[in-house]
Amino acid sequence: MTAGPAWLALAGCLLGVFMQMLDTTIVNIALPDLTVDLGASTSQQLLVLTVYTLSFACTLLTAATLRGRYGRRRLFLIAMIAFTVTSMLCGMATAPVMLIVFRGAQGISAALMSAQTLALIAALFTRERHGLVFGIYGAVAGLAAILGPVVGGLLVHADVAGWGWRTTFFVNLPLGVVACVLAWRRLPADVDPDPDRPDIVGMTLSATALLLLLYRLAVGREQQWPALLWVMLGAAVVLSVAFVWQQKRLAARGGTPLLRIDLFSSRRFAVGLGMSLLFFSVFAGFFFTVSITAQFGLGYSALETGLLALPFACGAAVGSVASPWAVAHLSAPRVLLGGVLTVGVAFAWIALVLDPASEILPVTAILAPLVLGGVGTGLFVAPPCRRSSSPTPRRRRSGRPAARSRRCNRSAHRSDWRS
Repeated sequence: MTAGPAWLALAGCLLGVFMQMLDTTIVNIALPDLTVDLGASTSQQLLVLTVYTLSFACTLLTAATLRGRYGRRRLFLIAMIAFTVTSMLCGMATAPVMLIVFRGAQGISAALMSAQTLALIAALFTRERHGLVFGIYGAVAGLAAILGPVVGGLLVHADVAGWGWRTTFFVNLPLGVVACVLAWRRLPADVDPDPDRPDIVGMTLSATALLLLLYRLAVGREQQWPALLWVMLGAAVVLSVAFVWQQKRLAARGGTPLLRIDLFSSRRFAVGLGMSLLFFSVFAGFFFTVSITAQFGLGYSALETGLLALPFACGAAVGSVASPWAVAHLSAPRVLLGGVLTVGVAFAWIALVLDPASEILPVTAILAPLVLGGVGTGLFVAPPCRRSSSPTPRRRRSGRPAARSRRCNRSAHRSDWRS
């Protein structure tokens, strides 16, 4: 593919990434207005916020296995259209249960789209350009999540056509249409003529275990941790162990598992996965806490609350721009570790500055640590993937080993922690 169409297709993919990540944080700002308008209870408010990431997490592994049968371009476009439609339905919801259901469907379509994005981007460009385009991908994803509160505050404050909080969902309509137009004919089609059999058992075990675990964490405090939630936790542990055993057994028989368990024997993989999990858990919790506390506790407007994230976003832009230079001089692992430590210092600084007893938010005192935290976030999310220096494997002589190698490569790609 020539450079022009490839970059246009990349823009379509990045718009999809931007929409997915924006919706992880944009609704936090709209929650007070949404609660009043729909009459949502506290538990319903929590589900509106969490069901998106819950359904996303439960669907992602399954979504990654469908490429061979249906093709990444087709799945990406179907998911993009579904995401746009479900965003419109979220904005049109007239009851909390309707909004929760549509948010869940939105998360499923986002997972289906996300599972195809990295491979599509890799197919658009030569290996020499992968560091650049994956760095752009990381920067867009990180900045979108950070800008969610800012964009949400501006949209709720603008109250376009009297839609109020609904505009936080309607904003995805023009973005989705543009993304589909850019990607429609330019993304590579890669349907596998001999697709692997779907791992139905693995899909069921992984999705059920994640659902039982994450739902418990989402509603446990609100429901005062009843016995049923502890039973769900125990069931999640049992199903997770069963999933690991089933994946090992499937791989030993020459099948294609959803997740290659042997990858966890790699120290770099395991450490990278752990860092990513901890970082994004803290990141999401920080913005959720700030949004809820500022609006419900301190009486800030949606716009004022959204603007609190602006210094963080500015710092993240600086960190994202500096990240490729830092990787070139220090190596990617050191930059990732530096980003995590920088965010940790920033959050500790904010904790020292805040005085809960004062019931005020010292904005001027937290500006510097917010910017610092943004810089660390930009350093963490934006480091480009480094080109592998390993030689290209020789072509296999027999058909069966080659097919086995191809399946293992797919499985390894699906298990990439950066996905």
